[in-house]
Amino acid sequence: MSKIAAKIAVNMDKEGDHFMAKEYCFFDGNHKRCRGFVTLGCYVYHPLLRKIIRLASMEVNVEDSEAIQLFWVLFKKVIAESKGDPLYKFYPLGWCTDEVGSNWEGLFRVFGDVCDRIVSCVFHYRQSINRFSLKLPTTKEKEKFKLLSLELQEAATEVKYSEIH
Repeated sequence: MSKIAAKIAVNMDKEGDHFMAKEYCFFDGNHKRCRGFVTLGCYVYHPLLRKIIRLASMEVNVEDSEAIQLFWVLFKKVIAESKGDPLYKFYPLGWCTDEVGSNWEGLFRVFGDVCDRIVSCVFHYRQSINRFSLKLPTTKEKEKFKLLSLELQEAATEVKYSEIH
């Protein structure tokens, strides 16, 4: 993580008045970058640059809760040092991550109950629909599950969501 990336992360504080306070923190593991390792990465969309920039990355043996917890502990430590306040806590608008339970668990261990601030991207949501549908015994059940899952994703109101659910 660079000093510039740490400064951007500090500017992402959702209670601040910086334009970066309106941006989500993206987190994912890449299994293809380095053979035998998973590259954990934290990214943010920078509206002035109009591109996604990497804030930090770390190579790990496996993408599990412990590795993700370590990533976020180190991330917080670097930005606290950058801010000059050892008690500073990273407080973004939210996180966008895939549906892997270790991502959620790692965030929970470091930041507490942030479930209401984690969102999933469309790609990973649809990927998880396909993965979970494979566990159903019949083609009819698989198709029904996929249809209802997509309808849940596209529900325009809470009432419609509740009906589908």
